[in-house]
Amino acid sequence: MRYGSKALIRIFLVIFLLVSINSCSNYSVKKIWEIKVLDSADEENVFPMKLIPDTENNRIYANYASKLLCIDVSKGSRIWELDADKDKAIFEFIFSGSDFFISLIPKQYPKDKPFSPSIAKVEIQTGKILWNKEFSKSYSPIFLFLILEKELMIAREGKCYVLNCFNGEIMNEYHFPQVSYKEAGASSWTISERVFYEYLPVSKEIIRAKLPDFSNFGENLRFKNIVLPDNLGLSLVRDGKILLTSSNHLILGNENGEILKNMKFEDISTAEFLHYFINLNNNYINPTIYKNYIFGNYFSTEKMKVESGFLIADFENGTYSKKKIEEVKLGEIAAKAKSSLFIWKDVLFLIYEEKMKDRSTLLAYSFPDLELLSTISENTKFLEKRTLDDTDFPDPPYLFANMETSNITGLIVSYSDRIIFYAMNSK
Repeated sequence: MRYGSKALIRIFLVIFLLVSINSCSNYSVKKIWEIKVLDSADEENVFPMKLIPDTENNRIYANYASKLLCIDVSKGSRIWELDADKDKAIFEFIFSGSDFFISLIPKQYPKDKPFSPSIAKVEIQTGKILWNKEFSKSYSPIFLFLILEKELMIAREGKCYVLNCFNGEIMNEYHFPQVSYKEAGASSWTISERVFYEYLPVSKEIIRAKLPDFSNFGENLRFKNIVLPDNLGLSLVRDGKILLTSSNHLILGNENGEILKNMKFEDISTAEFLHYFINLNNNYINPTIYKNYIFGNYFSTEKMKVESGFLIADFENGTYSKKKIEEVKLGEIAAKAKSSLFIWKDVLFLIYEEKMKDRSTLLAYSFPDLELLSTISENTKFLEKRTLDDTDFPDPPYLFANMETSNITGLIVSYSDRIIFYAMNSK
């Protein structure tokens, strides 16, 4: 009984903290509008929802179930809704500010059988399909790689195809830079200024190739006068600088191979940083990077004590700080939040889901010092009927979209069954 009582006390304490912090915060959260996109428990949430902002047209685009939704942010109303194919679902979509493309795969995703994926172009004002090109059967969906002025680059099974944006015809076919099987499985890559960067952790060098034809710069880039540690991954390419991180190191270098910063986390057993980039409005970004900071988690054991928490490194100045979970208000909840996060206006946003209670909590922390600013709880439904397992396609880093225009400023959040727009201001 005493263990059950302790658990009950913890639950009541968390509820009390959520209510009291939300009501006494110096950071106001005001709900402007809400759109439910999954009304029935029978609806099939094929892929996790994601958001793409369109600030020029004051819109957001969101996929849910097998459909694509365009929302007027000012009014919180649907502009158009697209169900592209009765038998296919929208696997992903890409937007450049003018051109909009979707990748489609079967709604009943076959894990062990070949299928025919397709690519379609969408007219952003009406949501109509301009063209739809089906590809030969394979075991892989088509990944939307990059939009150029008149071409769309797509990736499939080690090859990159360049399509004509106006009619979908294949114009060229290229191979990605050849690497060993061992390198490919652990490599990390991004695109910056139309250059493809891929870090190879075995040979400890960086491939740089110009797009769209992957023409090489020459020899791969190797950092000078240093023996790089193992298990490094690419975390950022920006302004001629390249950031590599591992479980206990952070290396900042430049395009000439010179080392700018070399940090080792002496008091940490294991650090976890993101080595994955997302294409947001045709720009590849790392959502854990904000200004000169990178956000991660850490775990350490010292004197038989287990410690875990949050790690924030300033890679330009070569400094870092860490906070134990118990040092952060609602830290245990934050540590269990969805893997997708968002940092905007010096605020870190996380979503914590309580599926057994049909509830989601939005957490807002000041960044980089991680002081809790606000929490807000929403009643949300979690559907069990899924075509795909979460292990096949993890949480997308598109759960948030900020909107800043002359008329409106706020944060749009995609929950399990609805989309909500908040205005957020310091009191």
